[in-house]
Amino acid sequence: MWTFTSARPASDRTARLPLSTVRLAPKLSLHGTAPAGSTLTVPLKLSGAAAAAGQVAALTVNVSYDGGRTWKPLTVTTDAKGARSVSVKHPATAKAVSFRVDLKDKGGNTMRETITNAYRLAPCGDNEEGPHRKQWGPSTSCPVRHWRRIRDSNS
Repeated sequence: MWTFTSARPASDRTARLPLSTVRLAPKLSLHGTAPAGSTLTVPLKLSGAAAAAGQVAALTVNVSYDGGRTWKPLTVTTDAKGARSVSVKHPATAKAVSFRVDLKDKGGNTMRETITNAYRLAPCGDNEEGPHRKQWGPSTSCPVRHWRRIRDSNS
């Protein structure tokens, strides 16, 4: 959902709307999962009016592990080059991760984005039996090990 102020342009002109978006870009396994019980850094990619340097007035990210019934705030960090990210600590028993992002630019324009079940979490355990055995294959008893190999090979 966006809120913004605009005016009607002259009849022969077009006007660019001051809409911004935030794309969450986690590195996931080939199956679109991350390991339960692990911590994952999720880069935040801004586009639109708020993407220009110094144009973000506020950016908040919340996480849910129950399909959006309850939310917990995450800390947005910005590195020396201006890249933003959040660190997500997955509970060992969670099944999926949802995000809610709120952005406000210096012009007062706002955006709220909710992504329910953004990605699934795979269980981990050396002696664990279950559906992840089929997903991760018999050579890997813990998806964390397999996922790290995939993540590291993509870096």
